[in-house]
Amino acid sequence: MTEISPKHAATLAEDIYAVRSQMGTTLFLKNPLFSQKPGSSQHLKAEVGFRIINAKDGFGVCVRGGKGREKEMFIMFRGTTLSNYGADLISDVRIGVETSKTGLPVHVGFNHAFCSMLPSIKEFVSANIDATSTIHVIGHSLGGAVAAIAADWLSTQGKHVKLYTFGAPKPGFEFFADNLTTRLGTDNIYRVYHATDVVPMVPVYPFAHSPTNNFGYQLPSNSFISFAAHKMVNY
Repeated sequence: MTEISPKHAATLAEDIYAVRSQMGTTLFLKNPLFSQKPGSSQHLKAEVGFRIINAKDGFGVCVRGGKGREKEMFIMFRGTTLSNYGADLISDVRIGVETSKTGLPVHVGFNHAFCSMLPSIKEFVSANIDATSTIHVIGHSLGGAVAAIAADWLSTQGKHVKLYTFGAPKPGFEFFADNLTTRLGTDNIYRVYHATDVVPMVPVYPFAHSPTNNFGYQLPSNSFISFAAHKMVNY
């Protein structure tokens, strides 16, 4: 098997929010897409926020695939929450630019969250070197932007990556988006967004989305542009 269905991808992007607690993580990992063998998963904690308002919080999971997907991996990241005095929101609005681990211009806040998890991601990938098939990288909102940066790094490690994002903001400059499109291939990038969801519209140019040679998968909406359309339940 390779790609997962749109329904499965959306369900994972919604359910991954549970990883902020240990019980929620345990329940999330019961998904039949995942291996149930001991040691087949890694809980990820990210540093979010900046200076006074900051926290280290449950942010994602790495896990081996289950039956029929034994050689695959899943890496998933949650989106923005209002917990920790709005530390996630601080990460969102840190719109400065810095160089990613692959040498490309990316959003400071998103990159900081990814880099804080990178040691754990490296450890998991190294420990599962026999998982030679696809790595599915999934996220909604802030998690989608972090997923794009993670997918870019994984692609430089010789991994075959499929990226699935929902309502994600733009993770880096157009140069980053072009390189990610080339490294993964357009057919391996599934960017889903609502026509009236404001979050995928920001930050403004020169930030850009991948794939750069098409618009992704737009969901129609009859409402006005707002944050209400951004909720994962609408995807």
